[in-house]
Amino acid sequence: MNYYIYERFLVWVFGFIVLILFPCLHSCKDMEELPKVFYLNAASGNNHYPICIDNLLLITSECGADYCLLALSPDKKNRVWTFKDKGGLFERQYTNINFYNFERYTVLPLVNQILVIDHYSGEHLDTILFQGNVASNLFGSGRYVFPIVTNRNISNLSILSHDLIEGRTDTIISIPFQEDEVIISVGPISCPVDSTAFYNSVLEYRPSDNMTYNYLIKWNRDKGITDSISLTETNFMGFGVTRPPLIDSINGISFWHLTNSIVAYNHNTNTVAWTKTIGKVSLVSRPVLFFDKIIYPTEANFFLVINKHSGYIVDTIPNTPSFPGRIISNRDKLFFIGGIDGNIYTLNKSHEVSDKSTIYLSMIYEGSLHHQLFINNEQFVIHNGKQWIFSEFKSIHELNLIYSKPSI
Repeated sequence: MNYYIYERFLVWVFGFIVLILFPCLHSCKDMEELPKVFYLNAASGNNHYPICIDNLLLITSECGADYCLLALSPDKKNRVWTFKDKGGLFERQYTNINFYNFERYTVLPLVNQILVIDHYSGEHLDTILFQGNVASNLFGSGRYVFPIVTNRNISNLSILSHDLIEGRTDTIISIPFQEDEVIISVGPISCPVDSTAFYNSVLEYRPSDNMTYNYLIKWNRDKGITDSISLTETNFMGFGVTRPPLIDSINGISFWHLTNSIVAYNHNTNTVAWTKTIGKVSLVSRPVLFFDKIIYPTEANFFLVINKHSGYIVDTIPNTPSFPGRIISNRDKLFFIGGIDGNIYTLNKSHEVSDKSTIYLSMIYEGSLHHQLFINNEQFVIHNGKQWIFSEFKSIHELNLIYSKPSI
């Protein structure tokens, strides 16, 4: 009898616990499935793309009266650290910059200096000042970064090597130019087939004869320039390389996109494999490798599909929304966000485009979305002309509902 009463008592207690905890368990389940969307005020006139390094999203924003660099965790969806720019460098750096990261060091090229920040804490580690303007496309190899500095007072372009561990800076290459010339160098990139070699493109524009000379220089840290290769024949109007190349590491090919043409350079043979002139069509955003094709977004609202082995244009994809921004490859599909209509589009292997989902038009400020970055296959951040918006694909349809909630 006592055993029966005890058993009934245990059943009653268990039922009571389940009754009490059920609402909590249900609430916790809802909390896990709640879409995670937040927004941040963008720095006024900001032209810096966000970047994701070692699972931290680095993004420029406004923090009171100062610009700042924020580090956000896409996994935990919280702010990790804030670096305030009290010197106004982010505001003065009007072009997009290419961050470099090595272990705990994150390096930013800003105006006339490079700024070194601890990647995990946001602590300011070092500032290296230069006599001239630092190119915004900063690249490196391991502990070394290679700033490109143009000093117009002495008409000289230098490629430097800075050791992040020892803090030593050396001049690797010095290229003099005439006072009226315009010179731009992009790179360096690591040679896909020789880890000790690097390549820079050089554009020299001479207003006196309205001619442009484009060539690659091959170099290493010990010997300096070891080779010089012409990219194109001399041309008019200052057309040349102004962006980093697309690299096919498996085949040892780099694709350099000039203003009016594309040049494939074979690092195995140190020769130009092919050149494709595309006339007056200007390329925008970064191209991507997609199977044996290269997908190039253009400012004329269509994509060029080019065979990477021959340079032959195998297809054009018309009516892609203006300002397509950056593209992400995911197995057998590409994703990109339309800048005017706010749709997320997919492109399959047959070059067929279809809508994936829609960002409500109420999110678009002053008529465009831009600076979009796909963090991974599920998350993205986008600039709507006024604010940065972080979201996940599964929560896109709730963006307009959550948009008015406080920022993190």
